[in-house]
Amino acid sequence: MRSMSSITSAQPMKELRQIRMDLGWSQRKLAEIAGYPKERICQWELGRRIPSIVQFEDLARALGVHIDLVELEES
Repeated sequence: MRSMSSITSAQPMKELRQIRMDLGWSQRKLAEIAGYPKERICQWELGRRIPSIVQFEDLARALGVHIDLVELEES
């Protein structure tokens, strides 16, 4: 189980953004599936806001990615 309660950098969202793009999904499609407003997805992907770990897990789940496959902290 993860001890982090929030993501500490924009890097994990960059990884999810790339996965979203590889799937050919729009931000709107991810927003609809994950249950968040498209504007929030945009802010997270641009690094203007950082999602909580729960929000990040929701996005990863929507994309079909296990959260352990995404680097959550910068090395």
